[in-house]
Amino acid sequence: MEETALAPIGPRSVALRTVDELMAFAQMVADSPFAPKNFTRRDGTLRASDIALAIHYGMEVGLTPLAAIQSIAVINGKPSLYGDALLGVVLASGLLEDRQETPLEEIERTGIAKCTGKRRGVPSPVTSSFSMKDAQRAGLVSKDGPWKGYPARMCQMRARSFALRDLFAD
Repeated sequence: MEETALAPIGPRSVALRTVDELMAFAQMVADSPFAPKNFTRRDGTLRASDIALAIHYGMEVGLTPLAAIQSIAVINGKPSLYGDALLGVVLASGLLEDRQETPLEEIERTGIAKCTGKRRGVPSPVTSSFSMKDAQRAGLVSKDGPWKGYPARMCQMRARSFALRDLFAD
C-alpha cells in the first residue's frame, strides 16, 4: 500500500489534498470506532463515501475532518451542521456581533427558548424561538435520545440554529 503524507493545518488537523487521500482517510474512519452512528445506513452498512462527503462539506465551511464527522448529519437528504458546530463556524467568521440566549433554567420553567443574534454590518438583529410545543408538534419529544434527556438544551439549540441560519445563510 502506498504511503500518503498528510500536511498539518496548524496544530489541530491534517490537510487532505486529493480525493484519494480523502477516501483513504474516510475508510480509516469507517474502520474505527470514530465513525458516528448517523453514518450507518438502515441496512447496517457503513460507507466511506458518506464519511468522505461529510468531511468535504465540513472542509468547505472550515471544520477539520474529525470535527466534520462529529458535527454533520444528513437530514432529509441535506447535509446540516448540528450541535455547537454551527455556532463554532459562525464565531470563526468574526461576523457575529452579539448573541443573547434564554438561560436553560428559564427554558425549563417556561418551555420556550429564544436566541437573538446581530451580524456585523446588518442593521437589525434576528430573533428566533423554539418551544416544547414546537418540539411536540414536530414529533421530537417522543424520540429516544437527547430530546428525552435534555429537552431545554435541545430547544435552546433549535432556537440558536434558526437564528444563526437566518443571519448566516452564506
